[in-house]
Amino acid sequence: MRRIQNEENISVIKTDREFIYIDRDGVSVDATEIGIDNGESDLLEGFNVNDDEFEDWLRLERSRRRERIAISESNLRAAESGGRNYDSSAFKKPSLLVEAIRPLDSSSRCRDFAGELYDEILIAFGALSNDLHIYESGEIMSKAGASRMVCSLRGEHCLVLNARIIREPDRKTIWSKRLQQEEGSDYDSQLSFCRRLMEGAQTALSDGHMSIIWSRHPTSHDAWDMYQRGRSAEAVGLKEQHRLAREFYAQSLEIDPEFLPARVVQAFVIVDEIRLGWSIDPKSDLKYVIQEHSKLKTDAPREPYVHILGAYLDSIQGDFEKACQTMDNVMSEVPESPELLSYQALLLEANDQFSRAISLYRKALSTTAFPPNWIRSNLGIALLLCEKYSEAKETLNEALQGNPRSVRALIGLTALEVALRNESVARDTARKVLSLQPDFDSKKWRIPSHFRNGRKIREVSKLLAFAGL
Repeated sequence: MRRIQNEENISVIKTDREFIYIDRDGVSVDATEIGIDNGESDLLEGFNVNDDEFEDWLRLERSRRRERIAISESNLRAAESGGRNYDSSAFKKPSLLVEAIRPLDSSSRCRDFAGELYDEILIAFGALSNDLHIYESGEIMSKAGASRMVCSLRGEHCLVLNARIIREPDRKTIWSKRLQQEEGSDYDSQLSFCRRLMEGAQTALSDGHMSIIWSRHPTSHDAWDMYQRGRSAEAVGLKEQHRLAREFYAQSLEIDPEFLPARVVQAFVIVDEIRLGWSIDPKSDLKYVIQEHSKLKTDAPREPYVHILGAYLDSIQGDFEKACQTMDNVMSEVPESPELLSYQALLLEANDQFSRAISLYRKALSTTAFPPNWIRSNLGIALLLCEKYSEAKETLNEALQGNPRSVRALIGLTALEVALRNESVARDTARKVLSLQPDFDSKKWRIPSHFRNGRKIREVSKLLAFAGL
C-alpha cells in the first residue's frame, strides 16, 4: 500500500505496526452517508476486485453479515411475539463475582484464614475458566444477570464457612451451604472448602445434578483439580482440547489411580473419539474400553456413570435397543441434569428416535441457567437431520453466539446452507471449520454404522463434501 501511494504521490492511508487507517486531515468527503446495513443488498454489492484473497475475505464478511441480519430478525420476531431475545447472554458462559470472605470473629486466625481461603478460591476457580467468567472482589462485572458468591467465616478453633450464590438482579439465593472445618491443617481445610464452593457454582449455574456424580467420590485436591481441568477442556469441543482433556484425566489418575470419576470419564473420552471419527485405531480403542468397563462394573457395580458408559458401548456396537433401555433405567434413578439428559438424547438419535431426542435436548437446555453449549449444537444438528431447517438454523446460530469456535455448530450450519442452496455461504462456513480443525473429513463427521438409520448421516456427509469438507 505504501508503494502504490508513493507511485501516485498520495499519503491518505497511514500504517503502523497494528493499524491501517485513513488520515482524516488529508481527505475531505463529499458524500451523503447512507445506511448500508439494512439487509436489502449484499455487502459491497457490485464492488469487484480481481484478487483471490480479497474475494475470499469478501465472501466471509458477506456470510457474517447475513448471520447478523438473521439474528437481528429473529430477535425482532421474538420481541414482537413476546418470546425471548435470542441474542442474549443466556447463550454465553455465566459470570460469577467472588466477593471477599467476611470474617465474623475478631481473632487473627479467623481473619488470616479468610484471606488465605479467598486467594485459594481464585486460584482454584481458574480450572473453570472455559466454563465461568470469574470476577474478583472490587471488579465490575461486564454484564447483567451475573451472580455473586458471598461467604462469611466464624469461629476460632473449629471454623465454619457460610456460603451463598446470589443471582442478580432479583437477589435470589440459588445455592447455599454451611461448611465446617474437619481435622487436618488449615491448608487442607481451605482446599476442601474450595472444592465444595466450585461444586456449588457448577451445580447452581451450569451442570446441575451432574456434579453429584463426581462430588461424592473422595480424592486428593490435586487429583480433583486435574479432573476438573479435563472436564473444562473437553467442554470446549475442539479436537486438540479433547486430547488435552485426556492428558488431564491421565494426570488425575496418576495422582489417585482409584478416583472413579476420572476412570470412567477417561474411558468415555475414548468412546467419544471413536464416535466422532477421531480415533486412529477404533478397533483397539474399543477393545480397551470394553476391558476397562468390565473392571469398572466389578469395582463399582451400582455407579450410574458406569452403566451409562456401558450403554454407549452397546450403542456403538449396534445394540441400540439395549443401550436405550439401560439409559432409561439409569435416568429413572438419578436426578436430571443437562448432561445426563443429553447423553440420553444422543442414544435416542442413534436409535432413530429423533422426536424424543429433540424433546430431551430442549429439556436439558431449560434445566440450568447456563447449560453446556454443546447441547445446543447437538439440538441444532438433530433438527437438521429431521429437515427442520428454520429451527436448526436459529439453534445453531444461538450455539455460535455462546461459542464462536464451536466446530459442531459450524458443521451443522455448513450442511444446512448447502441444503438451503446457499452454496457460497456454505463454503465460507466450511472454511471456518477447517480453520479450527484442519483435518476434518466429512466422511467421519459421524460414523453411519453407529446409527440405526445411517442414511441420514451419509446424506449430511454428502452436503459437507459439496461445501469442500
